[in-house]
Amino acid sequence: MISDQGRTVQDVRLPLYLLVSAPLIRNLVMYSAGFLDPQYSHRRDFLSELSAIGAPYQLVVSVLGPGLTGVALCFAAPVLWSTWNDSRFGRLAAAALLVSGVAYIGIALAPCDPGCSPASMGPRMIIHLVSGLVATGTLVLGGLAFGVSRLRSGNQEGLGWACVICGAIGIAAYALLYALLIGIGSALESPGSVQRIVQGAGDACLIMAALWTVGRLREPEAEGRHRAADGRR
Repeated sequence: MISDQGRTVQDVRLPLYLLVSAPLIRNLVMYSAGFLDPQYSHRRDFLSELSAIGAPYQLVVSVLGPGLTGVALCFAAPVLWSTWNDSRFGRLAAAALLVSGVAYIGIALAPCDPGCSPASMGPRMIIHLVSGLVATGTLVLGGLAFGVSRLRSGNQEGLGWACVICGAIGIAAYALLYALLIGIGSALESPGSVQRIVQGAGDACLIMAALWTVGRLREPEAEGRHRAADGRR
């Protein structure tokens, strides 16, 4: 029989398990959709083109891609805030990931026009473009801030450095991606690859942070079991 405390801990972990699964599912769906579309190039084309109006797998990609990621981030935000509130960088990380979740939902609800060209600036395209920039920017910012919080806490330095390095790579690639969107360096033939670096760096930080949080939530439960075992002796 599961105690109320154990049931509560398990309920709190559910959003974190979803948070780990969502980016994995998103990448699986989006890469599969790209490989199945002979006109699509992962190196050349942006991820948004897979969920653009009229794309072959638009609904599946929108729901299981940015939609699922956004819901997972928003669902997990209260758990992240309560677990990471031991420092201002931890709180910054949790807040950034909540903003990222809302923006990912915006990407799903406002798909871009065919081709996803920034030149076609209708209202839906503006919402999509802003949501995309905010979602990826705050994702890597949240990962970087989480890494700094672990370094400043004096424990889990390996995890902290891993997230800081991934976050720094993501921010550098994000700056290059933004430059491409506003026309600087437009001769680069692989903007899709740059976007995937940003997304991959953010996803890596997110998964590492979520798994660490799951482990941290297990500590009081393990201590409770030890005390109960000692009490029965």
